[in-house]
Amino acid sequence: MYRVIACLTKPTAAEMLAGRDEAMDAGTLVEYRLDWLELGQTRKLLTDHTVFKYPAIMTARRKDEGGRWDGTEQARLDTLHYAMDQGAPYLDIELDAYPLADFFSTRDPEHTSLIVSVHNTIRTPLHLEGLYNLIRRTEPDIVKIATWALSYDDSLRMLQLVARVCDSQPTIGLCMGERGKITRVLSQVYGGWGTFAACGQVAAPGQLAVAETIRLVKEARGRYENSEFLDPDEITAADLEGYARALGL
Repeated sequence: MYRVIACLTKPTAAEMLAGRDEAMDAGTLVEYRLDWLELGQTRKLLTDHTVFKYPAIMTARRKDEGGRWDGTEQARLDTLHYAMDQGAPYLDIELDAYPLADFFSTRDPEHTSLIVSVHNTIRTPLHLEGLYNLIRRTEPDIVKIATWALSYDDSLRMLQLVARVCDSQPTIGLCMGERGKITRVLSQVYGGWGTFAACGQVAAPGQLAVAETIRLVKEARGRYENSEFLDPDEITAADLEGYARALGL
């Protein structure tokens, strides 16, 4: 079982909904990137009766974490609150914004799952497990950590974290950048809850197209089952670079 999340980065509600239908042909989950929408389009999207026809994550990412939201923080939180009230299956909120989003206290966990996330667009912290533990203290349904890989060692450490914690806590662990591309594939081999892929413009550096991501995940799983690829605790950063080359990344 793999979970490829198609990021919808379109300027209008109509284009996002059309992109969603195209992405779901591949059997994926979708993420509506509300921060990419033009003024006035967010309400149009969230009031469309088909918006939650398929499982979807609602995200309004701030610029300092790699997004495009240029409104006020209160307006952003109000948008996520409205999305929750409209029945969003998943909401993504950044770790430092979580204490400000008091509306989560009214969330029905049976209907809306919470993703608490951290995005570091500069580097991968040395103590990833400490960051993971900070997020987990908020008691999210899903932990998400996305960092910039300066080396394959960074990507290896991320994959090792995912493999270590996935049985106890649904976790998304990915790296951005050229050296992080391999995490977008192998996280789905090592137990990650999901990986993000582009449906249109890329939402993060290193993101691959939906169809390519699915193809590579399937190939990597086959190589893992045949013991061509080993568990992350059994390999080096050089091995991981070799895996990336073998997959054409």
